Amino acid sequence: MDGKEVLSYDDLDINQVTADYIALDESNIFLRIVTNSDNDYVITDRFYVYDRSRQKLSEVAKLLEEQYHITNSWAEVKSVTDSKILINYQMQFDEIGKVKWTSAYVLKEGKLRLKSNTMHAKSTLAGTMTINEDPYGSLFQKNQFQAMRKIRFYKNTDLKQLSYTANPKDILKLTKLKYVQDYFYVQFSKGNKTGWMKLGQAGVEIYIYCSEW
Repeated sequence: MDGKEVLSYDDLDINQVTADYIALDESNIFLRIVTNSDNDYVITDRFYVYDRSRQKLSEVAKLLEEQYHITNSWAEVKSVTDSKILINYQMQFDEIGKVKWTSAYVLKEGKLRLKSNTMHAKSTLAGTMTINEDPYGSLFQKNQFQAMRKIRFYKNTDLKQLSYTANPKDILKLTKLKYVQDYFYVQFSKGNKTGWMKLGQAGVEIYIYCSEW
């Protein structure tokens, strides 16, 4: 920028770099820079501002699909206003398959931060030929899943107080998703009860799923 190097990468896996110019207003202008490997795996996805005093790009946000490091995931800018940036996310989780949601980012103390770490989530598995042929396809249309084993759900994401227990073949509805300290949690409802479970725990087998594939 202005004839000077403001950002560099030394990761040999980076195969592609894309950049978007995003402005909340005339004084709050950002570059969103995404780097991918040759299989489209997201390596970095960050927002930057140009620091004229240092003549460098300074990071102001790291998007969730980079932080969580799972394949078959992406993020795109949905809309920009003078007060917030809406990001559409879609991620693939072992326990529940692919889900989507929208997160709002607002400028606070020089950084773009999540306005809320709790979002309404929806399964994206409905609507494909493979899923529609599956006998459970109608469940995905209603954002529902079938428990494949006994699962405990908790009143809060600290997972200390039990809310309810789902038994095999119980039908549960996905309601919310929450991001806390590098982990995702999902909330499912059963009747008039709701409860949280943690996703992405190393060594834990699949909890909830409807399809055989």
